[in-house]
Amino acid sequence: MAIATGGTKEHFTLVTEKFGDFFKPGVFFEHLIFAPDDVEVKHMKPHPDLLQVCASRFKIGPKHTSEILVFDDSIVGMKAAKEANMIGVWVVDQRFHRVCEQDKKYAHLIINSINQFDPKEFGLDFSS
Repeated sequence: MAIATGGTKEHFTLVTEKFGDFFKPGVFFEHLIFAPDDVEVKHMKPHPDLLQVCASRFKIGPKHTSEILVFDDSIVGMKAAKEANMIGVWVVDQRFHRVCEQDKKYAHLIINSINQFDPKEFGLDFSS
């Protein structure tokens, strides 16, 4: 797993500091990419650059981008995932966004909370 965000490292650190080491690379996430701070990311979402750079940095990555799950809370993230040929899981925060019918085509799955995600729907099993 990795984190690819359109935010800066400074902002990310500020928002996640209350979680201790959880978001530090190597604990749960192989790497973290901050689009504004990364020279390889040429264009921001909805362009797929951020996701493609993130995928390229896995030590042992999937054979195809179509095997990558992207979780995002925005329509631009879902557009980027679709453009990168990745599986988009849109975690919609109802306080900020209402899903329009025309936006549904960008996500493989739309949920209101990460707690609604069932990894088995995607052939994943984390029980062992």
